[in-house]
Amino acid sequence: MKKRILMCMIASAMICGSLVSCGKTEDSDVAPKVSSTTTAPAGETQPEATTSTTTAAGENTEAEPATTAAPTDAEPTTAENTAAPANVSSDSLGHLTDAVSILNNLNTIDMIGGGSGIQVDSSTTQTVGSMVYAKVTDYRFSCLDDVKNYINDNICGTLIQRYIGIYDGEGADFKEFDGELYYIQTALGSGFSFDSDPVITDVTDTSFTITVTFADYGADSTMVIKAVNDGGKWKASSFKINNQIENTH
Repeated sequence: MKKRILMCMIASAMICGSLVSCGKTEDSDVAPKVSSTTTAPAGETQPEATTSTTTAAGENTEAEPATTAAPTDAEPTTAENTAAPANVSSDSLGHLTDAVSILNNLNTIDMIGGGSGIQVDSSTTQTVGSMVYAKVTDYRFSCLDDVKNYINDNICGTLIQRYIGIYDGEGADFKEFDGELYYIQTALGSGFSFDSDPVITDVTDTSFTITVTFADYGADSTMVIKAVNDGGKWKASSFKINNQIENTH
């Protein structure tokens, strides 16, 4: 009986050892790979990701927010805050337009007095002695009164005597024939080619002086013009060229 019991115990041990060896595989000696996730404990929140910039040295610095400079209120440029040139008085500036008009009118009248600046029909003429006159087609003048009014409306004073021969006298530049206006066809050197800005001085309520230069047969001459207020309009009343005798050129 004892032998039979011993034999049973040995058989049992062998069977158990066989069962343990059957549970192993060829890879049982390699630890299995596992992935794990970490879950935050309840009640805790994950920290928010922060934006950072990396410098060349590898240091992380927080990006500074862009700032916009407050706009500067620029003062608008207006006629009120624009200063006049230091060498020009406000009174002089007020007469610049008047001076330009005076110079233009004086130049036009001098050209007319020299036989140019008038539109004519050269095919219709009248002859008086050696002088030839052509019929005027210029829209500004249709009779001698138109010419006279134009001269007196734009100049005054002693200049009237200088230019009166344009419309008055035996050798006048304009003549009427049978109610038609004619203009002399002898052209002379005339007009003023002004080549500088007018300088205004001696300003009063009724007068001022204009100084300007003009091209005078290859050289510059200086003209000083006396301007006066005649009946509400500014006109040239006299001039001197290179300080010579008044109204001569």
